[in-house]
Amino acid sequence: MAPLAPDPGYPADMCSPLRLSAAVLLVSACGGRDPILDRAEALDAPPAATAGSHQSTSPESPKRGTPAAPSPVQPAEPPPAEPGAPPTGSADAPKPVQAQPPPPPGAGGGFSLSGEVILADHKGGSIRVDVFDGDQKAASGGGKRPGVVAMARLDAPGPFQVTVPSGTDRVWLGAFADEDQDGKPGPLDPEIWYAANPVVLTGDTADIQLVLERREPPPHK
Repeated sequence: MAPLAPDPGYPADMCSPLRLSAAVLLVSACGGRDPILDRAEALDAPPAATAGSHQSTSPESPKRGTPAAPSPVQPAEPPPAEPGAPPTGSADAPKPVQAQPPPPPGAGGGFSLSGEVILADHKGGSIRVDVFDGDQKAASGGGKRPGVVAMARLDAPGPFQVTVPSGTDRVWLGAFADEDQDGKPGPLDPEIWYAANPVVLTGDTADIQLVLERREPPPHK
């Protein structure tokens, strides 16, 4: 078979490899795309994803088909406090009140003693009612001096009321009018030592009458 004759429209040496390389360079110099370079770039590029193909996911993105993570539940907001109320748990907050059994008679506040001081010719000065835990007259003989457990002070003769502390089982009452205003019973001050002493404390005691007596002045020496 005879070899093909070259195309009469091109010189015979245009088909040689040297001529082809020169043609490629010429096309590149003229700004055209080199088909050989285009093919090489296409081979180096990663294959494009097609429909249905598996795509890798980044570590941060959730996997397909897994349920979304539940969102955190926020605690319910407490109701707003009243204006001026102390915050819950502080030292100024109100404490729950626990019911307490009623105290026995005379416990805590003790017993009440009440009555009237009588003086017909009051000449001024305050009147004092003293309640002792012992016999004041016996102390004058050298015995133990009793203490005052309750006291009432009046501006004039009239009703009085005192409360004896709990734990005292009996008391002695006395009263005087401080007419000389020296804060103590003087030789001319009207006074009284209750005739029904001692008063046994088994409950509140009322209707005690203290009638002050005026004494005669001591004789002059």
